[in-house]
Amino acid sequence: MSNIEYITMGNQRDIINKTLRDTYHFVVADRNVFETYKALFVGVDRLFVFESKESTKQMDTVLEIVEYLHKHKFGRHCTLVGIGGGIVGDLVGFVASIYMRGVPFINIPTTLLSQVDSSIGGKTAINARGIKNLLGSFYEAKQIIIDHSFLVTLPEREWLSGVGEIFKTALLNKKLYEYFKKNMSGLVSRDAKVVGEMVEQCVSIKDKIVSLDT
Repeated sequence: MSNIEYITMGNQRDIINKTLRDTYHFVVADRNVFETYKALFVGVDRLFVFESKESTKQMDTVLEIVEYLHKHKFGRHCTLVGIGGGIVGDLVGFVASIYMRGVPFINIPTTLLSQVDSSIGGKTAINARGIKNLLGSFYEAKQIIIDHSFLVTLPEREWLSGVGEIFKTALLNKKLYEYFKKNMSGLVSRDAKVVGEMVEQCVSIKDKIVSLDT
């Protein structure tokens, strides 16, 4: 997948720091990520932090971000950067697709589920009228930065959601299925090498599937 950039354990923070600090980038971050990885955000003043949950994936939050962008004179040449889980990707991707008729978007997924599933395929959406994902668009990120080290601090429930998605993907691919069976213990214990291999295989598989639908 051409817009996926895999970040190795040795250099990921330098690349993410540079991305967050770029003058033309406006960053939208999940509050938990912001609080857990504060060092990443030092010196980043073009920043909107919110508690990412279904009740905030709404038009009110979209308008808050849009009003901030307009107030601070972010025009068509700005790039929106979302750092967080699937809700952040959904919301920021949606804002990027409608602001100034579309501005570039960089996605930095920080949960296992978002890394292996929701960040792939360009799906964006917000909830409205009490209906999940009622409003949305297909809008590809220009870059997706996958940093496996974020997964170390992921709560167990969110981790297991991602493991379940990996298993579903493995049912579609013999190679991944065999690797999944042999390395189940490594996945459960969050072994960096095992997790990295499974994430990359899932991305490759899902990219091929999405490509068939374009």
